This record gives sequence, C-alpha cells and structure tokens, in this order.
Amino acid sequence: STAETTFLFFLFTGLLFFIRHERGGSFRDLIVAALFIGLSSLCRFEGGIVIGLLSALLLREPKKLFVFGGIAACLPVVWVAGNYVLFGNPFYFLTASDAVVRWEFNKLNAYGIDHTFWRKVPYWPLQCKDYFGWPVFVMGIYGVGRWALKKKNRMFSVVFIGLLCVFMVKTTRERLAMESRYGMSLGFLFLGFFSRAFVGIARAIKPSHAKIMLMVFFLLVTVRGTYIGLTKLPRIPQRLRQTAEFLRRNITLCGNEAIYVDCDEDNFKEPIKLFSGIDVDRFVDFESTASHIELLQPADRERIKYIVLVSWTRTLPRYKEIFRTDECRIYQIRK
Repeated sequence: STAETTFLFFLFTGLLFFIRHERGGSFRDLIVAALFIGLSSLCRFEGGIVIGLLSALLLREPKKLFVFGGIAACLPVVWVAGNYVLFGNPFYFLTASDAVVRWEFNKLNAYGIDHTFWRKVPYWPLQCKDYFGWPVFVMGIYGVGRWALKKKNRMFSVVFIGLLCVFMVKTTRERLAMESRYGMSLGFLFLGFFSRAFVGIARAIKPSHAKIMLMVFFLLVTVRGTYIGLTKLPRIPQRLRQTAEFLRRNITLCGNEAIYVDCDEDNFKEPIKLFSGIDVDRFVDFESTASHIELLQPADRERIKYIVLVSWTRTLPRYKEIFRTDECRIYQIRK
C-alpha cells in the first residue's frame, strides 16, 4: 500500500461532502469535508494544496471559510509543529526529499534523456493519457474546455487545474520528480471531465449510436485490463541473458569480494543476477548511475572486485574516476 492510495480515499471522500455542501447540503457536510481533506494532507502534501484551493472558493463567505479552513488546517498545523519540535524546521517535510528529487533528475541526465523545459511542461497533462488511454484523454480535454469555467463546475475545476499547475511549476523547477505515480490524483480528478464529455456526447447523438459508442468504449477498457495487456509488458532482452552468461563464465569471487552491475534500466539488474547463477549477496546494489557511484557505502566499495556496465548509450570515464583499475576490473558490455 502506498501513500497515494490512502490519500485518494480521504481526498475524494472530502470532495464528495464539499460538493454536497455546495449543491445545497447542510453545514455539517462542510465540516465533514474539512476533516477528510485535512486527513488527506497527512498522507501527501497535495492535501495542503487542496485546502488552499477549496478555501479560495469560500472567500466571499467568511464564516464558511473560517470553519472549513480552521478545521482542515488543524492536522497540518500539528504536523508542521511536530516537524519544528523534531527537526527545528517546520517545513522539514517539504525539503527532506530534495536530495532524492535531485538524484532523479541526475539519473535522467545520465541515461541521456532529453528532459528540457518544454518536455517537463506537458509531462503531467500527458500522464492523464498514460493512465487512461487516448479516448479518455481526448474526451477529458474536451470536457475541460467546455465545462471547466462554468460556475457549477468551478470546485472540481479549481482543484484539478490548481494541482496541475503546482505539479507543472514544481517539475519545471526540478523540485518534484518526474514519477508518474505522483500524478494519480490528477488522473482520477481528470475522469470527472471525461465523464461529463462522454455523457454530453451520448445525449447529443442518436440513442442507437450512443449504445454503440458505449459498447465500443466498454470493450476497449475491458480488453485493456485483460491478459491481452500483458503483451505490452517489457520482455527480458536476449542481451541480458548473454551478459549473465558472461558473468557466470568469466567472474570468480573469493572471500568477501563483490560485483557492481549498472544498466541502462534498473529493472535489468535482477534478470542478470537471476540468470548468472551467482549468489545475490555478491552483488552490491545502489540504484544509481555513473554520476553517483560515490554514494555507495565505503565498505561496499572496498568489496567490489568487478564492475560491469551494461549500456548501449553510456561510457566508462566516470567509473574510472571513482574506482582505480588496479583495485578492480571494469567491463563494458554492448551489442
């Protein structure tokens, strides 16, 4: 279970009650919404952003703003105070991951991925396409364009567009890693606009055509979730089996000696270990690239006798800076 799962539960429960209140519900609905949105902020920082976005919708109603903002902010305030007591910095939780985020972007650089400003800007909007596919994405964009600015839909629009803007700005400034799972909340909020568009189109066409559209969409979604989708899973390239065979035949370890294997893809490391037949304890692991080998523990660096770079894009200079060739042997395996 991840933070996103719990966060989405609290977030959407809170949004449900907020919508009920906005559509003529009781004052109690607003209080319940504040409690759940406050709980969501303890799971992920986006919850705090949502508190601010929803509070902005209540600026013309000071009493409601005071109640909602006060209740929703209670738990975040306790969290901030706890950070101050423990770490001397009330916003420690916002900066504690800076090194990890920086490392993520360094990893992209080392892989040779072109993550320019203009690639980072559309990254989060396009995650909606990756989550749900082109039909949902296209109709969702249509829904945003047609209904986002209407007063009836302003709450949902403010939350979605506000979160989207925060994600885009933080990513372009390299303060938020380009990890697709972080955008789960954006993807599920986006479904609301798709639903409006889908229903609107179905009502505008002939009933028989609407049934066909519904059937086609249902089949598309169903097939995507069946075993047919497994055909898109990454296969273990033959070159990894060949690399593992090379290790098995050419590497002999004595005492406490170890191997460090670096690949273009971190997911390639485990198949190499598996097919090599070498004890997994002999592999020193750190999910790093050539620019961060120095982050290995000193004891692990001393154990390493062999370094194997399995790459079709990168070269060895950085390895030779960190490890002296008279201390360990370095191989680069290409096609």
